[in-house]
Amino acid sequence: MQRHLALLRYLFPLPKRRPPEEESAGLLLDRARRQMFELHARHRERAVMAITQKNNLLNQVDDLKKTVQNLQEKADIAIAKDELTLADKLLREKQSFAESLRSSEETLEQAEETVEQVKRAIEREEEQVREKVAQILTLKAKWKQGEIQLAMEDELRQIGVWHLAQPPEPTIDRKTARELVGFLLLAIVGLFIFALR
Repeated sequence: MQRHLALLRYLFPLPKRRPPEEESAGLLLDRARRQMFELHARHRERAVMAITQKNNLLNQVDDLKKTVQNLQEKADIAIAKDELTLADKLLREKQSFAESLRSSEETLEQAEETVEQVKRAIEREEEQVREKVAQILTLKAKWKQGEIQLAMEDELRQIGVWHLAQPPEPTIDRKTARELVGFLLLAIVGLFIFALR
């Protein structure tokens, strides 16, 4: 069996490892990490914009509430002074502001839900960024280890002791080669005869 494996290794040698390009691995990993952080920064900017819009809506709702309350107070004073025309005008104005207030409150609720969703998405993304950075650092360490190993192998070749660090190449003597060729021919003839029947 060892002879057969040796012949197969001799006939079909494994491809030699090519050394990785010097800094391409590190550059690719750094570029991927930089792009990931840039994407995360853009998402955070969008989240800040959503929070700012929500805060603006909150201020608008507060202002509308104050305006509605102020108009109601003025209408009550006008009624107390028996100025019904002014009171009617103030109540209609209050009504329009109250409708705007209801619309703004609905929009504010939607904005708050959106902000919460964005915050959860940012938290998930931050976790993914941490995981990806850990994976990138692991890959970088593996590539660096491979570079070190290749450098050590080159040094051993230059010193001339490379053969001591390598496992011996399988060799086939003539007798084993003849036996394997005979075995292969016998197998081919057997298959040919079997196919003719």
